[in-house]
Amino acid sequence: MISFSGVNIPTMAKTRDSCFVNALFAIAILAIAHFCNCEAVLSQKEQDKVSKLPGQNFNVDFAHYSGFVTTNEELGRALFYWLFEATEDAESKPLVLWLNGGPGCSSVGFGEAEEIGPFHIKPDGKTLYLNQYSWNQAANILFLDAPVGVGFSYSNTSSDLVTNGDKRTAQDSLKFLLKWVERFPEYKGREFYIVGESYAGHYIPQLSEAIVKHNQASGDNTINLKGYMVGNGLMDDFHDRLGLFQYIWSLGFISDQTYSLLKLQCGLEPFIHSSETCNKVLEIADKEIGNIDHYSVFTPTCVASASQAKMLLRKRPMNSRVSEQYDPCTEKHSVVYFNRPEVQEALHIPPGLAPSKWDTCSDVVNEHWNDCPSSVLNIYHELIAAGIRIWVFSGDADAVVPVTSTRYSIDALKLRPSSPYSPWYIDGQVGGWTQQYDGLNFVTVRGAGHEVPLHRPKEALVLLKAFISGTPLSTSDNSISRDMSELDFCLFEISKIPDEIYDFRRSCSFRFSFADQCGSVSTMLGSYVSATLCIDFDILLEYKNYTSCRTRQVAETAAVMVMVSNSNHHNKEINVRRKISEIYNKREEDFPSLKDYNDYLEEVECMVFDLVDGINVEAIEEKIKRYSQENAEQIMVNRARKAEELTAALAACKGQLPQTNADTSSNHGITAGTSHGQAPRPTGMGPQPVPIGGGAEHQRYSMEDEAMMRLKAERAPRAGGFSLEISKKRALEEAFSSIWV
Repeated sequence: MISFSGVNIPTMAKTRDSCFVNALFAIAILAIAHFCNCEAVLSQKEQDKVSKLPGQNFNVDFAHYSGFVTTNEELGRALFYWLFEATEDAESKPLVLWLNGGPGCSSVGFGEAEEIGPFHIKPDGKTLYLNQYSWNQAANILFLDAPVGVGFSYSNTSSDLVTNGDKRTAQDSLKFLLKWVERFPEYKGREFYIVGESYAGHYIPQLSEAIVKHNQASGDNTINLKGYMVGNGLMDDFHDRLGLFQYIWSLGFISDQTYSLLKLQCGLEPFIHSSETCNKVLEIADKEIGNIDHYSVFTPTCVASASQAKMLLRKRPMNSRVSEQYDPCTEKHSVVYFNRPEVQEALHIPPGLAPSKWDTCSDVVNEHWNDCPSSVLNIYHELIAAGIRIWVFSGDADAVVPVTSTRYSIDALKLRPSSPYSPWYIDGQVGGWTQQYDGLNFVTVRGAGHEVPLHRPKEALVLLKAFISGTPLSTSDNSISRDMSELDFCLFEISKIPDEIYDFRRSCSFRFSFADQCGSVSTMLGSYVSATLCIDFDILLEYKNYTSCRTRQVAETAAVMVMVSNSNHHNKEINVRRKISEIYNKREEDFPSLKDYNDYLEEVECMVFDLVDGINVEAIEEKIKRYSQENAEQIMVNRARKAEELTAALAACKGQLPQTNADTSSNHGITAGTSHGQAPRPTGMGPQPVPIGGGAEHQRYSMEDEAMMRLKAERAPRAGGFSLEISKKRALEEAFSSIWV
């Protein structure tokens, strides 16, 4: 017999009636167990509810909860969250997860306390005030401190704090969400979005990818991910560095010499854990920049903030801030407030689990970051294909991950634009600029720094509402709200030209190089023609014995593009030569004698021919790999030297071909600044194409200018015994192929 709640039930039933009783008993046990489980879950949720915070001298019309969710029972990893329900219709509004970056910075310390949360902290570090632009006006907002070691999140295994990385952060965050919705079942299947900034440029697409894969594998849509939005986020190390150095140089923060050093020593460095050599150059740059707030370059610094002494260009995430009330020290206020024992008690932090000193960012987590891929752009393509809504926004006063970095990274995705580049408006004023692509929307926020919601809170709330609803930002100028122009589509079609025709990996602005090849668009752009077009084009066309760029007609050029791009053998040879020239780039002065140099060239040429013909490929590739490792420093020095020489050669071309009156009339009202009588240069992101001059006869780059003839004369005789044609090809390729490397 089993006694259950005072009722004795026979365990071995022999009759139909007793079988029926047993069945009822089993059902009762399951029901009671389920009831008890629900009660336990409900109890945990209610235990997490926050009644009132210290320093909160006002009432609110929304509920909020905070607590921990264990993501690894064995090691004792637990993540801290803080949920704010929407001020209205919380039961129907979507759920938005907010993530800050670092890596190692607290979403509670930054996101809630000074950006998008309802409770902001006054300078006394004790009193709260209500943020009138809190994002829980538009959605239910969930803040998560990840990974462990950040904010109040913890692990019972100390080694976890020094083994954090991108992969584990994504997996722990996914586990958190799956367990969290069990505690808050009303959010199962609810529209779900992820938003964040800075190093969350890694966290967000990686977590989104993990969610999509989980949903596909399980067939479950409990976490109903609809989209994500990243602000001033790291996306691709190469483009992030390129845009950063260009941004601080263009604002006059660093010298020309330091700019060159940054590109040389740090251009290919990761954003996390840079080399010692790169860090030394960053120190030089930091001294030149001086004591400014790199996260908001046009606003004063917080004199009292110790973190302000940290260098902007390094991996350090610490920031000082400004707000509408112009308080650049909000980080300091957060540190004071969240270290108060009564605040920690109100947020359900057990005394034994509270950190010895709570801080906005963890040095330990940041300095011991374990894995950090150089790019997450591949994930963007995957998630666009999966139908995930993606917006990328950028405050244009940020010198940490500036707007130039973001634009370079987006350009590298090679997405088709679906709307013109336009200003968007708020209260009759330009709030920023926006460009829609197939699968992605790019938005800038005028005057905002690294933390857009801190510097432009009203614009940020408008941005969130537009993102959630999937509607474009308002453009009050009807002339802007037009279909894609011929120029827009022309530039996109040009960008799809294969790399063997032109290498677009380095700068979106180089697209203008091809602008005069686009039929009637050439009349719109006048003499906006870059030497880079014909340099690269003639290198290719000489292999096919086509005429020079300056005498080629638009139709002929289009036909040549098709013919060249369809020649597989030719494409292979061009690709091989480019790759080889990036590595085997020594010069005559690097050898003790001319004979040694010629032997070197002959060896290189033989490798090219063998690779093109598929002979001894594995052995040659191993040889190239070994050579790259043994000569890494020399290779980088020669690349930089080539780039500087070519830049000087192209600069020398300026002013050689003056603009004609006919050219001026063909620009259709374009009034960008001019220089030395040349045509206006197109504005954009990055180094602009070199304007060569105007007129129908001079819209093509002349390959016979003095600088070009000098380069040919120097390099053509050094052919190692090969024909003049091969010498010429090699010389051109050697001179120009690595400027974008």
